[in-house]
Amino acid sequence: MEPISIVVGILVGLAVGGIAGYKVAAGKANNKSAQIAETETEIKQLVAQKAQVHIASSREAIESMQVQLQNMQNKLNAFEANLQESNNADSSNAFFGEHTSLFLRNSKDLSAVERSAQTTEAQPLDFSNSGSGLFVGNSNEEKLTK
Repeated sequence: MEPISIVVGILVGLAVGGIAGYKVAAGKANNKSAQIAETETEIKQLVAQKAQVHIASSREAIESMQVQLQNMQNKLNAFEANLQESNNADSSNAFFGEHTSLFLRNSKDLSAVERSAQTTEAQPLDFSNSGSGLFVGNSNEEKLTK
């Protein structure tokens, strides 16, 4: 009877252990799938935020380009008008040559509005806003550390 009770005890222990192991594995799988779903939603939100930032910066760049294009069109129209004026009428500056008069007409002093339109708000990417490389830090601090 003793060997049968040992075998029955082992079988019952295996059955109970198998059921408990299955429950633990199923719980971990549920936790893992919930964690994966949460990570996916976080990634989707991050991608959506980055896309909105990209769209906003692209719109600003396009608007800036449109302003520059309009300024260039205005300058080209003015230049074309000056060319037609110089071809149709006699030169008003008799002292200067024909080519010099055209140059002087085209290089008139820019108005304040045109000057402000020429300045850009963004600094070129090649330059930093603060000191970098060898120019960072105070020379007195370097002497103290040596």
